[in-house]
Amino acid sequence: MWGWQDLDVVTSNVFLRGGDVYIALKKEGRDQSFFADFSSKILIGIKGYHYGLANFNNDPKILEEKYNLILGNSSFSVIKLLEHGRGDIAIVSLSFILPYLKQHQRLSKKILISEKLDHQYGHTILTRKNYQVNSEKLNHWLGLLEEQGILKEIWKKRRLEDLHIWLN
Repeated sequence: MWGWQDLDVVTSNVFLRGGDVYIALKKEGRDQSFFADFSSKILIGIKGYHYGLANFNNDPKILEEKYNLILGNSSFSVIKLLEHGRGDIAIVSLSFILPYLKQHQRLSKKILISEKLDHQYGHTILTRKNYQVNSEKLNHWLGLLEEQGILKEIWKKRRLEDLHIWLN
């Protein structure tokens, strides 16, 4: 799916979980039920990304025709398209939208975040098989960073400390 499965690589353990979430503009009477049915809505996503609602197909033509999904070039452009009424629901990563809304309080009051995720994923580190920095070393280092609270501080600095709330 991501293009590296057939390469001669190994992965570390998952060190951070993430996911893509649906967002919409807050409007009178709009609540979580707004995210229950996409059939009559225009969706906004990012070009080249894979979405669970489309069975992880990233073909722009299929996304547009079958899923009524228009594509922006970045998370920022997706937010702008939503703000300007170009679509009803945008799909963004939690690792983008949570810190972004903390930085942009004006916008945070206008955005409704779905409790329903498009999909979840685990972040890992890839390294070549039989390379001097192997998965065992990476896992050891990641474990030390976790034990010492360093990863927690990194997530806090990046405003990602609330990810676990959405991913349970």
